Amino acid sequence: ASDVYKRQEALDRVRETGEPVVLRPMNPFERAAVHSRVAEAEGFTSESAGLPPMRSVVVSRETSDGAVR
Repeated sequence: ASDVYKRQEALDRVRETGEPVVLRPMNPFERAAVHSRVAEAEGFTSESAGLPPMRSVVVSRETSDGAVR
């Protein structure tokens, strides 16, 4: 699946459940692309988690004060 699909699916799940979503492990290029696309979506944030080579992207809602929830 493309990074656009992964991003949209994660945003939809976070929007529906309110819970953070952990995507599958990705290489640095793929993670950067997902982070970039999540940054374009208002009200959401992303961060990398885990140790190489198994680092994943975690997509979460951003609270009104900018904190990750």
